[in-house]
Order: sequence, then C-alpha cells, then structure tokens
Amino acid sequence: MVCAHFCTFTAQGYLLNMKKLHTIILLIILPTALYSQQIHVVAQERRGVPYAAITWDGGKKGLYADSLGHVQLPENLADSDSITCFAIGHSVLRSTRGGLAARVQLERYSVEIDPIVVHPRKSTRLGYANKRTNGIEVFFNKPGAVALVNIANPDSTQGKITKVLVTFHRPLALGAKIRLYLLQYFNGTERPLDLLPRPLIVECTKRKMEVDVSEFNIPFPPTGIAVAMQTIAFAPDGRQPLLGTTRSVKQPNSYVGTPKGEIELFDFMKNAPKAVQFIVGRYMNFTIGIEVQ
Repeated sequence: MVCAHFCTFTAQGYLLNMKKLHTIILLIILPTALYSQQIHVVAQERRGVPYAAITWDGGKKGLYADSLGHVQLPENLADSDSITCFAIGHSVLRSTRGGLAARVQLERYSVEIDPIVVHPRKSTRLGYANKRTNGIEVFFNKPGAVALVNIANPDSTQGKITKVLVTFHRPLALGAKIRLYLLQYFNGTERPLDLLPRPLIVECTKRKMEVDVSEFNIPFPPTGIAVAMQTIAFAPDGRQPLLGTTRSVKQPNSYVGTPKGEIELFDFMKNAPKAVQFIVGRYMNFTIGIEVQ
C-alpha cells in the first residue's frame, strides 16, 4: 500500500513538474525558436560549389554541401552562432546563423589554362608519394580539413601533369572517397587558385593511388604547383583514409587546411621536446606527389 501511494505520488509529481517545465521552456525558447535551414553555396556564376564546407563551434562541428552546393543546417543552431563557409580555391565567408541568406556566394579563385602541346618524353615523378614513410599517419575527419603539398620545380621541368600520386597508411579505407585538387603554388598567405575545371572525386582502392589527370592538360609551371587532398566520405566499414608522412626531406612543404577555413604549415612536432624532434624530425611532408610528362 505504501508502495502504491509512493508510485502514484511519483507519477503525478513527474507529470506536474513536466507541465511546469514545458511552460518554462516555451517562455525561454519562443523568442529564439530553433529551425532547420537549407542554403545553397554558389560561386560568381551562380553555380553550386560542390562539397563546400560549413563549420561552427570554432570549427569543431560541421558538414559538407552536396555535389550541387546544397546543405541543410541542423535545427540546434541559434541565430547568434558563428558560421564559416568555405572551399579550397574559393573565398571564406564568416557570418552568424541569422545573417545567412538562402544563397551564400563565395568568390572562386580560378585561372584559365592555355592549351599546351606535349611531345613524347620520359615521365618524371616529383613530390613525396614515393618517399619512405615514417610510420606517422594523419587523418582528416572534419569538414574543411585538407592536406596540401607544395611541389617546387627547381630544375624547370617542362611538360603536363599526367597523374596525382597519393600513398596511404594501413589499414586501408577501401571505398572511402577523397577529393583531389591541383592548385597554384601556395605562397603561405593568399588562398591558392584552383586549376581544375571541375571537382575530382575518386574512390580509395589501394595503398598507392595513381589518379590520371592528363585530360585536364595542366602544364607544370616553373613556379611549381600545389596538390591537395580532402576526405569526402569514410569507407563503408567506417574507416577513414590515413595519409602517410615522410621526413626524408628537411624542407617543410606541407600545409593543413583547418575547419576554420585557414591554411597553416603542417608542424606536427612543434611542441615536442627537442630530443624527440631530433630523433623523429621537426617537419614532415605528406606522401603526395605528381607525375609530369
């Protein structure tokens, strides 16, 4: 009997408290009601920006637009929350959730490539894809995170870029999708120009990827070129691509695009003790390269 009364009282008290709680919540939330919002990320020509990154909470959370630039923002974002919208080869837009229009326009940094005539010659591989890896892998699991490598042209090598080379670490993320970029050589400050006329999305099928880009007829400029990789989708088993690193060269030529839309030098060992830096090496480069012919 005591138990019955206790249960009845508990149930009634719970329901009563919930009614009061609902009233309080409504009074608090109604002025700033949560809502879902779809936006369309476009460039100057009003074409959608494929897989543009939209991040918030200081870059800790985010998502990608689809292949046409459409994205659905979650309901739990308030109007005052800060939003960053960006893509490699495009400008960065920062706004609040309430300040976002249905169409978000980014400036596209692109350059026209003059057609070139390539005479048959022996191919040359440049960059770090064939360098010995050091056992340290890097994964990019947040929207907007990018691995970028500058590949210089000190010997004035002529020809067009025929392949992009990427070496992954095991275990392999078979079936994962990555996006590759060919960009103007990154000078450390200005956002690099995009040289590809359309998105290049490929599926991870093996450890050493060789992606044919000869159809784009992009020459290897005397100033060098930048190659970037971005994870678009994990493998069906949930694994994510693990990009290899190498310390077989001392000069740092690798950068990371952060979820905040910034591009920073890849300085993995910056805060490590000097002894560790001496053994492992201070700077590392991503195992990304190109083939020129």
